[in-house]
Amino acid sequence: MESVLNNLPLFCTLIGAVGVLFAIMLAGIVKKAPAGSERMQEIAGAIKEGAIAYLNRQLKSMGTAGIIILSIWWPGPYGSYSLIIHRWPCLKNSTPGAIPISARK
Repeated sequence: MESVLNNLPLFCTLIGAVGVLFAIMLAGIVKKAPAGSERMQEIAGAIKEGAIAYLNRQLKSMGTAGIIILSIWWPGPYGSYSLIIHRWPCLKNSTPGAIPISARK
């Protein structure tokens, strides 16, 4: 048991490498498979178009949220924390989105 725990990082790395090799092998098999009939390709194109539209919308939403969070937590003129956190010092060591104790009533 001791030797297993001592070699755990190596073991995890090897398992990860095997997983990556399996994914590469599986991708090759899928790419070699026939694309299907014309109707199947038409359906696949529609699915791809919808997926791209969804991902673009998701990128806009997550980008906006990321910019807002970054602007709140980015070190500002007060040193290690921003203006919002400077006004509520209890937020300095709290998790993002926490309601400061001083604002709870």
